[in-house]
Amino acid sequence: MKTNQQPGKIDRETFQHTIWKKVGRHRQEVIAGPQYGVDVSVIRLPGGGFMASASDPASLVPGLTLAESAWLTVHLTANDLATTGHLPMYAQFVLNLPAEMSTPDFEAYWTMVHEYCDDLGVAITGGHTGKVQGQACTFVGGVTMSLVAPEILLSKNIRPGQCIIVTKGCAWSASAILAKVFPETVKMLLGVPEWEKVGASFQGLSVAKEAVAAFQTRQVSAMHDVTEGGVLGAVHEMCLAGGVGALVNTSVLPVSQAVSRIAGHFGFDPHCSLGSGALLMACNPEAADTVVDTLGTLEIPAFKIGHFTNRLQGVALYETDPEHHRIFLPAQYDGYWNAYSAALSRGWK
Repeated sequence: MKTNQQPGKIDRETFQHTIWKKVGRHRQEVIAGPQYGVDVSVIRLPGGGFMASASDPASLVPGLTLAESAWLTVHLTANDLATTGHLPMYAQFVLNLPAEMSTPDFEAYWTMVHEYCDDLGVAITGGHTGKVQGQACTFVGGVTMSLVAPEILLSKNIRPGQCIIVTKGCAWSASAILAKVFPETVKMLLGVPEWEKVGASFQGLSVAKEAVAAFQTRQVSAMHDVTEGGVLGAVHEMCLAGGVGALVNTSVLPVSQAVSRIAGHFGFDPHCSLGSGALLMACNPEAADTVVDTLGTLEIPAFKIGHFTNRLQGVALYETDPEHHRIFLPAQYDGYWNAYSAALSRGWK
């Protein structure tokens, strides 16, 4: 087994070796447990229906306001649940806060967590809160959310031939966070109006609206929210989960000029970097325009970027001619993390 000391999520090989077959007691009502590329777990409930759950880190990011960190804490976990086609209903929070965090700051942070959960219809049902000496990580604990529904979509429910749709754009969260944490750098790079526009996209890191709307078209069979590894990494994860391949047209991957310039300056590939706020969907080709048009009425841009193929073809990328493609092999870690750390070490403001 490889030794990977890079930041970010563990790689698939480590996951398969360490977690996948070591998941405690087998229970027959668990119909979706830990699986690479699958956003949620699913339990069949007595009497019918399903309970879906998902967990993610809780954020407290230097350079972001307490309200913005609270937004990440709530919505990045809610995004996973939204891929089922439903909004989360319940939440538990474990917070290991920096020892120096003041009571007024914690009260402000928690007030925003409460308000964002309330807006989504989420009841906070418990957790654990404490302070840790020397806590200097941007992740300060974890969040688990759950919901109950009669029908659940899973990101592995894909068939070869289905169209791949992505919303919003590449490196959505990477660019928004960097614009907020290093405002002077990004202002100098883009100018104040574009800096403000990229920073404002922070509120678009939620996929709840588009996920529910896409589900309600009854045309989407699977959804997966884009996180570490970006859009291409998320496509690769969906393929691993669903046992399929993909053919992706990189010339139509949505990368705005501002995002492209930020990525070039900070040194990361926008196609493969932190992309929370974007949502991948699978649907039959004849339904793709319906899904795109439905999201368009909600002012959510959506793009057809390729289609799923046979598993043996892997994830293939092309620019102009599908016959001249290359196989995509994801990096072991998301380049955003190194870009963020390098900017800090250089003293960028």
